[in-house]
Amino acid sequence: SDRGQEPDARHVPEDSEEGDGEGGDGSSGEGDDVGSLISFANLENVVKHIIRKFKSLETFNENTETEIRVVRNDVSSRATNDAMAELQAELASRVDAFNKTFSLQKDSINAMEVQLERSRQMYNSIEKKLEATVKEKVVQDRLIRETQDALQDKVAVAELNMFEAKFA
Repeated sequence: SDRGQEPDARHVPEDSEEGDGEGGDGSSGEGDDVGSLISFANLENVVKHIIRKFKSLETFNENTETEIRVVRNDVSSRATNDAMAELQAELASRVDAFNKTFSLQKDSINAMEVQLERSRQMYNSIEKKLEATVKEKVVQDRLIRETQDALQDKVAVAELNMFEAKFA
């Protein structure tokens, strides 16, 4: 029902002067002033309409501000392109460092495997020499025992000869 009265509330004669309702020069009569005034009912409807418009705009602005705050918080919590570029560069340098370390360790392991193979060959060679030495020792031990037995036999004969020479 307010909309039906809006055209009357908006219609103000162009020749009316702003002010407190009195003529600009004081010479115009009361009839001109009354004709240029809006009725209180129309004025009240216009003011109510304006207040409703401002309230709806105010509510819209508050909702928009709330949405902007939510979006701002969301955007601030997300990673920026610069941060992602820095993280990518850092991770790339770490991967390069790990690859270099891996390559060095791989080379080191290969060198150790070669050294291990040499050590195995040396071990086998030393083990064969040890076996030969053990066999030679067995032979030498046998020869030494035989020599000791022969010497003991000769000592016994020599002692006997000395004993006989003493009593003869």
